Amino acid sequence: MNTPTLDDLKCLVTWPPGSRGEQEETALVSQLLGLCQQHGFGRVAQLTERIEAIWRDPAVRCSEESAKRKHLAFLDKCLRAEEARKQGKI
Repeated sequence: MNTPTLDDLKCLVTWPPGSRGEQEETALVSQLLGLCQQHGFGRVAQLTERIEAIWRDPAVRCSEESAKRKHLAFLDKCLRAEEARKQGKI
């Protein structure tokens, strides 16, 4: 899959040429493209969706915090299992 360039994404800017809106939206698209290149296109989209969900309904934050705790506990369990494996305990 080819990574899009800013030129490829100019079709997303819907403001009139030369306007402040065009300049600001082009800058936004450029920043988003950079974040996607740095952190992954899928991850940026996932986080954007979660941010919007919390913005629309602040109660969603509780379920996100619960999911985070469960995920961190899972990662801790994996880390402990890997350390035990390295020490020959399993």
